[in-house]
Amino acid sequence: MAETLSIPEVAEELQMTSAGVYKLVQRGKLPVERLSARKTRVKREVLDAYIARHNETVDKLAAQGAPDQARLREAFTVRWDMTPEAWIAAFRRGEIEDTSANMDALVQAAALRTAPDERDARVTRPEEYPWAVAAFAGTPRRGR
Repeated sequence: MAETLSIPEVAEELQMTSAGVYKLVQRGKLPVERLSARKTRVKREVLDAYIARHNETVDKLAAQGAPDQARLREAFTVRWDMTPEAWIAAFRRGEIEDTSANMDALVQAAALRTAPDERDARVTRPEEYPWAVAAFAGTPRRGR
C-alpha cells in the first residue's frame, strides 16, 4: 500500500501552512484522496511529483542566469497561479494569509506589477528595485 500523508504533514514538508496546501488542492495542483469529510490524504508519490515539478521550475530559472522582468512575471504567475496584480488584490481582500512567506511574495508582486495603483503612485518602474529581483531569484527549493 502506498504511503499517504495528512495535510499538516504535507504542509511541513513544503514549508507552508495547511491553508496553503488546501489552496494547492483547490487549484488542482496537488491531487488528494478524500477518505471522509474530515480526512484528506496525499499519496507520497503525488507529493514527490509535485516537489520535482517545483524544483524543475526553480532549476530552469537558476540556469537562465539573471532574470529579466518578463521572466520574473511569468515565473511568479506560474508559481502562484495568478499575476502579481491579482495576487496583491487577493492579499488586500484577505484571501491570502498574512505569513512571513507571503510577505516575501507581496514584495515580489509589488516589484513585478506592470502598473502600480494609486496607493503606490511613487513606484513607477519595478526594475529600480534590484533587491526585489534578488529576493525572487532566490526562490527556495522544496523537498525533504
